[in-house]
Amino acid sequence: SVAIAVEDDGAGLPPEAYEVVFDIGERWDTQIAGSGLGLAIARDLATLYGGGITLDTSELGGLKAVVTLPGAR
Repeated sequence: SVAIAVEDDGAGLPPEAYEVVFDIGERWDTQIAGSGLGLAIARDLATLYGGGITLDTSELGGLKAVVTLPGAR
């Protein structure tokens, strides 16, 4: 399999938000403009290809998203 990690040094998310933010239209920070579609679409695409996405705290202080996809056959 292949794993791609994307990390930032922003405010991050509390662990209780990790599943909520994958729901269509759900956002944790409503002070910043957005539709709440990005992570839901990303998870759907990863799942479509047999993978997934997990969220965690980054060593940089913000959020870490890891997309895992199966390797080529």
